[in-house]
Amino acid sequence: MSNFQAVGDEISELMNSGVDRVVLDLREVGFMDSTGLRMLTDAHQQLAEVDGELVVVVEGGPVSRLFSITGLDSVLTIADALPTDG
Repeated sequence: MSNFQAVGDEISELMNSGVDRVVLDLREVGFMDSTGLRMLTDAHQQLAEVDGELVVVVEGGPVSRLFSITGLDSVLTIADALPTDG
Protein backbone atom coordinates (compact mmCIF):
# COMPACT_ATOMS: atom_id res chain seq x y z
CA MET A 1 0.00 0.00 0.00
CA SER A 2 1.39 3.40 -0.95
CA ASN A 3 1.49 6.32 1.44
CA PHE A 4 -1.07 8.16 -0.65
CA GLN A 5 -3.38 5.16 -0.72
CA ALA A 6 -3.22 5.13 3.08
CA VAL A 7 -4.00 8.87 3.14
CA GLY A 8 -6.90 8.35 0.75
CA ASP A 9 -8.25 5.56 2.97
CA GLU A 10 -7.97 7.82 6.02
CA ILE A 11 -9.86 10.61 4.24
CA SER A 12 -12.60 8.12 3.33
CA GLU A 13 -12.84 7.04 6.96
CA LEU A 14 -13.08 10.66 8.09
CA MET A 15 -15.86 11.32 5.60
CA ASN A 16 -17.72 8.19 6.75
CA SER A 17 -17.61 9.59 10.28
CA GLY A 18 -19.21 12.87 9.12
CA VAL A 19 -16.16 15.07 8.55
CA ASP A 20 -16.70 17.45 5.62
CA ARG A 21 -13.48 19.51 5.76
CA VAL A 22 -10.07 17.91 5.52
CA VAL A 23 -6.77 19.79 5.78
CA LEU A 24 -3.86 17.88 4.28
CA ASP A 25 -0.42 19.19 5.23
CA LEU A 26 2.02 18.45 2.38
CA ARG A 27 4.70 20.95 3.42
CA GLU A 28 7.21 18.14 4.07
CA VAL A 29 6.45 16.25 0.84
CA GLY A 30 9.26 16.61 -1.70
CA PHE A 31 7.86 14.39 -4.45
CA MET A 32 4.43 13.40 -5.71
CA ASP A 33 3.57 11.16 -8.63
CA SER A 34 0.35 10.52 -10.51
CA THR A 35 -0.91 8.26 -7.70
CA GLY A 36 -0.80 11.16 -5.27
CA LEU A 37 -2.42 13.54 -7.73
CA ARG A 38 -5.20 11.03 -8.35
CA MET A 39 -5.82 10.57 -4.62
CA LEU A 40 -6.08 14.34 -4.16
CA THR A 41 -8.48 14.81 -7.06
CA ASP A 42 -10.62 11.88 -5.87
CA ALA A 43 -10.73 13.24 -2.31
CA HIS A 44 -11.56 16.72 -3.60
CA GLN A 45 -14.41 15.35 -5.70
CA GLN A 46 -15.81 13.18 -2.89
CA LEU A 47 -15.79 16.08 -0.44
CA ALA A 48 -17.30 18.46 -3.00
CA GLU A 49 -20.19 16.03 -3.50
CA VAL A 50 -21.18 16.57 0.15
CA ASP A 51 -20.47 20.33 0.06
CA GLY A 52 -17.20 19.67 1.84
CA GLU A 53 -13.71 20.93 1.23
CA LEU A 54 -10.20 19.58 0.87
CA VAL A 55 -7.53 22.12 1.84
CA VAL A 56 -4.00 21.26 0.72
CA VAL A 57 -1.16 23.02 2.54
CA VAL A 58 2.08 23.47 0.56
CA GLU A 59 4.88 26.01 0.82
CA GLY A 60 6.31 26.28 -2.67
CA GLY A 61 8.76 23.63 -3.82
CA PRO A 62 8.26 20.76 -6.24
CA VAL A 63 4.74 19.79 -5.12
CA SER A 64 3.51 23.35 -5.50
CA ARG A 65 5.09 23.51 -8.97
CA LEU A 66 3.42 20.21 -9.87
CA PHE A 67 0.02 21.65 -8.90
CA SER A 68 0.71 24.67 -11.09
CA ILE A 69 1.89 22.60 -14.07
CA THR A 70 -1.13 20.29 -13.90
CA GLY A 71 -3.63 23.08 -13.25
CA LEU A 72 -4.68 21.60 -9.91
CA ASP A 73 -3.86 24.88 -8.22
CA SER A 74 -7.03 26.24 -9.84
CA VAL A 75 -9.12 23.24 -8.74
CA LEU A 76 -7.92 22.49 -5.21
CA THR A 77 -7.99 24.85 -2.26
CA ILE A 78 -4.29 25.55 -1.70
CA ALA A 79 -2.90 27.22 1.42
CA ASP A 80 0.67 28.03 2.40
CA ALA A 81 0.04 27.57 6.13
CA LEU A 82 -2.23 25.53 8.31
CA PRO A 83 -5.56 27.31 8.77
CA THR A 84 -6.47 28.52 12.21
CA ASP A 85 -10.06 28.13 13.24
CA GLY A 86 -11.02 30.79 15.69
